[in-house]
Amino acid sequence: MKVIVHSYKKAQQFKKDYVRMSGSFLKFDKDTANHKSVEFTIDEGAEFDARGSRYREGLTRWDATKAQSWAKFRAENGKLLAFDFNGESKPLPGWVEVLA
Repeated sequence: MKVIVHSYKKAQQFKKDYVRMSGSFLKFDKDTANHKSVEFTIDEGAEFDARGSRYREGLTRWDATKAQSWAKFRAENGKLLAFDFNGESKPLPGWVEVLA
């Protein structure tokens, strides 16, 4: 399945966005001055972790970090599942897109 992870520059006040798969970091491509993304393919059963962000209407420079979060992901039964630090299932963040 193809996955896109988005990154919003102004949300990265304290921590940089990243995608790590199999111990390697994937490089984001610049979309605009403040937006980057990385598109990659993930196989069934594969895992990756990422910190990403996406612009949300109404964010100011003071609260832009609210658009950023972290999750661990796994491809399972044709779906992309997201997990928190404790391994608990959580909804797919808005900064991740699954293409197919």
